[in-house]
Amino acid sequence: VGKEEVNGKRCKKYEVMAETENKYLLVLWKDFTYTLWIDKSGLLTKAEINAVNKQIDNHRLTMSVEFSDYNKEIVINPPM
Repeated sequence: VGKEEVNGKRCKKYEVMAETENKYLLVLWKDFTYTLWIDKSGLLTKAEINAVNKQIDNHRLTMSVEFSDYNKEIVINPPM
């Protein structure tokens, strides 16, 4: 759908409609659209999912995630 900058990186922006097989999401949501931002090296920089509530059209679901630090070690510490 065009180009957009994400975290200082120039990205191509794609919008996709797909069918989801997640039975839990399908209980309440419909009309899923996915927006993806891909940088010039082909890495996924950002992803967003939007959906419409099956019963109330003006209720919408949006999930967004941004990616960085590719191929770097991630340390996860257990809670104390």
